[in-house]
Amino acid sequence: MRGYKIAGGVVTALTVAATVGTIPTAHASDFGMELNGTYHYHANGDIALVNDVKKQMPTIDETWTLSSSCVSPVECEGTATSSAGWSARLWYGYPNTYWVVDRNIPEWQFCPGGGVAPGEQRFQFSGVDVVAEESNKRNTNFLVGRQRTLSPSGSCGTNKPLVIETPMLLERLS
Repeated sequence: MRGYKIAGGVVTALTVAATVGTIPTAHASDFGMELNGTYHYHANGDIALVNDVKKQMPTIDETWTLSSSCVSPVECEGTATSSAGWSARLWYGYPNTYWVVDRNIPEWQFCPGGGVAPGEQRFQFSGVDVVAEESNKRNTNFLVGRQRTLSPSGSCGTNKPLVIETPMLLERLS
């Protein structure tokens, strides 16, 4: 009698395993947060800050291709690819309430003595309702924020890092 119970349990376990194996795997849902498509990137150099002092810097216009998926309304990840020739991780989630792209620039700051220092660049942005003039994290067509690039302290022989910050916007093209 005991052998039948064990054999029955094995058959039941195999039946459950076979049934579970046929269930389709879960995919990330559309939480209305995903950034997917082509965007116009604009960084306004007219109102840039260099080490917290307003200074005219070049205005930058690029085309970005964003691809992301979310596993929840507060956790998303993907890739940002720029027409300037770089790609970087795109993410949204704790501890931030905005999208972030971080990238390293190996040769960013040319030093007066002839060396070159790297830069760490962070883009952070979120959706905006331009009519209501308020934040709307689900607006994936028009996003605003800032980009900030800084060199490591001690680069170019100074203890103070070079920090350049400009306002930016992303507007969906397709």
